[in-house]
Amino acid sequence: MASSILEGIETRQATAAAKARAAMTRLAEGDSSDLADQLTAEDSLDRLAYYVRLSRDVRETAEALEPYGARSGNDLLRDLHRAQQGDKVAQGRLAGHRRIYSPDGVEMRDLGGGTFGAIPLWLTQSQAPTAIPTSPMLAYAQDLPLNAGNVLDLVGFASTPPVAAMQTALNVSINNSDWADTTVSLPIRTAAGSFTLSLQALEQGKKGIDAQVLPRMVDAVDSALDATLISGSGSSGTVTGLLNVPSASTETYTSASPVASEFITHLETLVRKVEVGRGGSPVVIMHPRRLSWLRETLANATAPIFASFSDPCITAGTVTLNGSMNIIADANVPTNIATNTDAVIVLRGTDVLGDVYASGHTVFIDYSGGSATMKATVIVRRYVAASFARLPAAVGIMSGTGLAAP
Repeated sequence: MASSILEGIETRQATAAAKARAAMTRLAEGDSSDLADQLTAEDSLDRLAYYVRLSRDVRETAEALEPYGARSGNDLLRDLHRAQQGDKVAQGRLAGHRRIYSPDGVEMRDLGGGTFGAIPLWLTQSQAPTAIPTSPMLAYAQDLPLNAGNVLDLVGFASTPPVAAMQTALNVSINNSDWADTTVSLPIRTAAGSFTLSLQALEQGKKGIDAQVLPRMVDAVDSALDATLISGSGSSGTVTGLLNVPSASTETYTSASPVASEFITHLETLVRKVEVGRGGSPVVIMHPRRLSWLRETLANATAPIFASFSDPCITAGTVTLNGSMNIIADANVPTNIATNTDAVIVLRGTDVLGDVYASGHTVFIDYSGGSATMKATVIVRRYVAASFARLPAAVGIMSGTGLAAP
């Protein structure tokens, strides 16, 4: 039985798709002029299209009315606590919430059981002001496959990539290159944060805990992941971040009085290095102070410099320079590199960011440390894996005295 609006719609959508598939299979294997099968297929396709449109049109409203939607009045943490105590109603709401976020839906969630739970989207998308750095790089992450264990295995090639050439004449041998496949194992890393609260708050169900504390915990976890994607060393639980990719392309900008024209010249030099045979739309990651400095120096340049910025994309945290260069302003870029300088990272398009794999957020209640004081610890965590070293030349790092604090 469906426990939500979206679940009911998507169940009917799946049923219509199955009926259409079955009718088309019969038509393909039998008499294609069978009128009954043709009518069944057309009717099922019409129903499928209807439910797809309906799902899209009502998703925003339906998500707000889900078991832990903004208007539901239910507390995720309270239900996690009560489910552990055997509360059937709370267990039912959590089960319905699990079904909503199926693998074919908008996200992948490791929901587990007992005291584990997924954090609803409306909590993770809060726009309330906070001093915690944002995490724009995670907007490009792929879903981390379920049941990956401690490592994520990717197929790779042990030798150089295949090479093709024009066939010199008909019936003449084509170009051939030998290769051996291998497996690249990426360690799956964990970012987590916790806070302690009283059991009374859990049992009474303080709505502010869900609405105010959990979003800040999510921000902190995402900020930690974003920081490791930029500057992680590959040890002590971090991934190998962009600034530490072996054999990355480099560019040094040395200047005691940096100006925008020099900066753009060095930036474009690095763009040419990272494109590695492919043109397109490079991605530039810089600290917000560097982007602000660039806008300011462009405005105050004595000679006109052609540069135009698009409106910022709030979701991905990007602006576009000159119509094709995508700039991500990321506060996790370190500003203490070689005497108070920051760095600028240039990538060959968003395909490099496609090497990031991240899970959804999960929340866990630990009772082990507070039995005598009526306390519980709430832990929020998220998993990540990254492989920026797959094509190191497509990663470029600009450094030098020209990037000193503005």
